[in-house]
Amino acid sequence: MKKILKSLMSLAVGMLALASCEDVPAPYVVPSGNTGSLPYTSTSLNADWTTVSLNGLNNPWSQGNNYTQATGYQKWEGDTKSNKECEGLLTSPALITASNSADGVAVAFQYILAYDDKDPQYADHIKLYVYQSDAEGNTPDMSTWTQLPLQLKPRSGSSWDVFNTESIQLPENFVNKENVHFAFWFYAPADKSVTYELKNFTVQDGKAGGDVDPTGKGSAEDPFEVSDLQASQTGAEVWVHGYIVGSIPQAPEGVVYQLKDMTFTAENASTTNICIAQSANETEYVNCVPVQITAAVRSVLTLASVPDNLGKEVWLKGTSEKYFGSAGLKNVSKYSFTFPIDDEDVPAGDPTGTGTKENPWNVAAALQYIKALSKSDSPADEFYTAGKISEVVKMGQSGSIQFKMSDDGTANNELLVYYCDNLGKKPFASLTDLKVGDEVIVCGKVKNYNGNTPEYNSGSYLVYLNGESEYPEGGDTPGGDTPGTTSEYLSIANMPSTIGTNSYGAQAVADESTWLSWTWNDVGFKAAKICKATDKNGGGIQMQGHASDAAKQGFIFNNSAWPNDINKITIVLKVVNTSTYDPAYTLYVGQEAHPTTTAITPSSQSEEADGFRVYTQVFDLSNASAKYFTIANNQQGALYIDKIYVELK
Repeated sequence: MKKILKSLMSLAVGMLALASCEDVPAPYVVPSGNTGSLPYTSTSLNADWTTVSLNGLNNPWSQGNNYTQATGYQKWEGDTKSNKECEGLLTSPALITASNSADGVAVAFQYILAYDDKDPQYADHIKLYVYQSDAEGNTPDMSTWTQLPLQLKPRSGSSWDVFNTESIQLPENFVNKENVHFAFWFYAPADKSVTYELKNFTVQDGKAGGDVDPTGKGSAEDPFEVSDLQASQTGAEVWVHGYIVGSIPQAPEGVVYQLKDMTFTAENASTTNICIAQSANETEYVNCVPVQITAAVRSVLTLASVPDNLGKEVWLKGTSEKYFGSAGLKNVSKYSFTFPIDDEDVPAGDPTGTGTKENPWNVAAALQYIKALSKSDSPADEFYTAGKISEVVKMGQSGSIQFKMSDDGTANNELLVYYCDNLGKKPFASLTDLKVGDEVIVCGKVKNYNGNTPEYNSGSYLVYLNGESEYPEGGDTPGGDTPGTTSEYLSIANMPSTIGTNSYGAQAVADESTWLSWTWNDVGFKAAKICKATDKNGGGIQMQGHASDAAKQGFIFNNSAWPNDINKITIVLKVVNTSTYDPAYTLYVGQEAHPTTTAITPSSQSEEADGFRVYTQVFDLSNASAKYFTIANNQQGALYIDKIYVELK
């Protein structure tokens, strides 16, 4: 915020020209000649939008063919990218905001926010303003501009997620006016920066509220087609039109089905999903999307219940998000077999409970309470909610788990629990500690994120899990705290800070003096051919590997003993989805440091998350006697290890 105050003070003395990237004296002139009437849309924020640097710093803005981007990480000189301090504005042409709606005017756009971990203060470094210039195009002092609220969320993992912004109400004093401008302000410190991309900026009649697709589609009046849904996986709630053409059947135990495994028949159809396409005669799976069907409407929509639905036209409202590894539709809340849409609600169930420890809410009651909150409400009280886990989403770096819960364990009327700790407010050891169908009671603070997403805040915790309980004032914890047991994990963050990225440096397998050495949980470790992986490969521990060349076989081992024998080792690995390589390595255990003879075979499961195939491999040592282990990459190529958990007896 100091930086923007500096900008305002400087601009109060002299404004800068928006016609180029050069600093010129005030007053400056922006393109005049109002641009049409509403609705106004700029696909790329390129034509007629201008950029300017501020305070003599570098200009962060660049304009492409179908987007405009701001970042401080650019090729400032030559072909190598680096960070530089920069500050600048991206400003719209003059607009006429004549409105035919009693609801006023709303603003919406799409964006990508990447590398938020590089600049934790990014929310203070990205602003949106509106102001009115005079008839000659002269701009008022920036200190008089009106700042509009922004609710931005970063991408997940390394994927380039395009989000629809929450629509923003244009203040009444800018409605039915000429020479109205919008200006995005961006600042990056000298050593860090997010990357911020913008597209499909729209100003249109209507009342703001919830995620809005700036292209104008996805409403009940103008539903998505299947191809639109495939191109827009933003998590927004949309209406989709299609034809029921098949389903993805139940997979055999140990097998994970994808969209490609769908069948175009009602025979042996799934009870939990359907697949829709733009044509009733579609026979290619790539032209289909899977739709998750909740228990409340399975008797109406699934081919298992109604075989005659094959080829039937349908309109569905749900959230656009991945399902069966593909673009999909989940959390269906409304449906219609006619157009114009005559929708039917998916039943929500009867609310019960008071949200207290003695009388927890059920999920229906929690949703009823939270949905009534505005996006700015922040209740100080902690509430208790009982239900069944319907989806285990992902695990955070601190060991908390994000999951969804409902009253019946299905996707019907789910409540998001945004990162939750285990019993006793302790981290989970593995993502597999929670499973669909687990009975839980969650305690924590709640909010209605953006006014349209009911959830438990980060920092919530379990007080009940499948018959075991522990409340804040004390109680039994499953398993207790046995000596030496740890719920923490070894990761790149626990290793020497001098470790390189995508470079093993001088580490040599045959020369112990070059090995890495460090201590974690009072246990000493050594390693060779280890470095930090690039963000593209997960940013975790990268270990060189080779099946026959010993000089390229990296390893990690503990060179001092654990205080108790090891009961279980869990290793979480990441592989980019575009790779066909499954992790292959050897885990040795023993009673002496750096064991290399007794190998343990793991149980393994995998799932797709944030552009990666995530492998969770569990090595059961309950029948062994070992205080030491070695992870040896002596089978194939590089390993990308995210976390290593060690549980002691």
